Amino acid sequence: MSSAKLKVGQVLQLPVGAEASEPRVRPAQTTARQRNSERHSSSRYVVKVGDTLNRIARAHRTTVKAIKMANV
Repeated sequence: MSSAKLKVGQVLQLPVGAEASEPRVRPAQTTARQRNSERHSSSRYVVKVGDTLNRIARAHRTTVKAIKMANV
């Protein structure tokens, strides 16, 4: 990601370990393997009106630098 300019609808890869701002609801019977897989997979974020890299990073408990690196 060479620029910090975002476009509405742009899909960003979030770095491994980034957390969603809203807690995910998991079924009571998820296994440790499923939770571990969830934790180590990257997730995607669709840019909305008014988003900035800083705001997205804070909401997902990561850094702007990490988001940029995940989108090279």
